[in-house]
Amino acid sequence: MRGLIDLMLEVGEEMLLGEIEPGLFLFNDTLCFRDDYHDFYIIENGDAFWGGVSTKEERAKLAVRPLKIMCKLKESSVSDFKQKLDVLVEAFNKHTNYTGIGPISPHPSMLVSQENVKVK
Repeated sequence: MRGLIDLMLEVGEEMLLGEIEPGLFLFNDTLCFRDDYHDFYIIENGDAFWGGVSTKEERAKLAVRPLKIMCKLKESSVSDFKQKLDVLVEAFNKHTNYTGIGPISPHPSMLVSQENVKVK
């Protein structure tokens, strides 16, 4: 689905590394990631992030900027995406009817419509 999604990055206010939530952050010009276990990584190479310091206490005091990724389907892609999903579900239902498993329908959270997709 090339060209159908807009990605936007929101750069947050500077804060201490020890206070950020799991997710992406910037340290100077380096894109990094914090996981749920308080481990930190550099996105470019997967190395552990230490920011030029050698202890966890020093690292927790580094100034970073958290990033939030926002992704929106373009308006023209909503109907195209739903059409592709319908074809996939129909093909799966044909297969499961043949094997005796029974038909399925997409979970409500999988449904795509103007109401539940934020469109730019």
